[in-house]
Amino acid sequence: MEALNQAIAWMEAHDKLAGWAQFAGATVAVALAIAIPSWQRYLQRLDSRRQAADLNLTLALGTFFVLEDTKNHLTGFQMRTNMPRRLARDDNVRDDLLRRIHALEMRDTDQQRIRSLFLGRGTIHQTNLEMASPFLQDTKYSEGELKLLADRITLLKNHILLACKNRDDSGYVKARIDLPFLGRIVFPLAWYIATRRRAKAK
Repeated sequence: MEALNQAIAWMEAHDKLAGWAQFAGATVAVALAIAIPSWQRYLQRLDSRRQAADLNLTLALGTFFVLEDTKNHLTGFQMRTNMPRRLARDDNVRDDLLRRIHALEMRDTDQQRIRSLFLGRGTIHQTNLEMASPFLQDTKYSEGELKLLADRITLLKNHILLACKNRDDSGYVKARIDLPFLGRIVFPLAWYIATRRRAKAK
């Protein structure tokens, strides 16, 4: 305490030094008044970006899985095309897939994923028209219908590849944004090295 009093007395004895100290104190106060709200806004924006990245990854995963399940659903018909349609149908799985697709479409804004979901729903409806026709329940698939079914499955596989890339990209964004500041700077280089190593391993 005595040392502090001596320092204050010394500064008061040197008017110019006291003026500089006041200027430095005022500058620090102004800097803090600007920096603290800016830092708070930055943290709020970061939280919003993390929530958006989390939702985006959830929707990307949902789209990938529902397209995979749709492909498996149609592939199952390929394995049962020698059976009468009334026995090959699986209306519960069909309805579940359509509900899942609708739920994802209601939440998503990504145009690529929405197109893929639209296509997935279309393949289900087109196949169901063939399977649920009341006049064909005791008949098997024709060669033309088998070709159409195979084309739908191929189209789905192409969109699954897009959904897989979208899932990986969304995972990258989520993983990076969850890191602390320094980690977000270093992460792209680490990801690039890991990707190159995986490519060489293949």
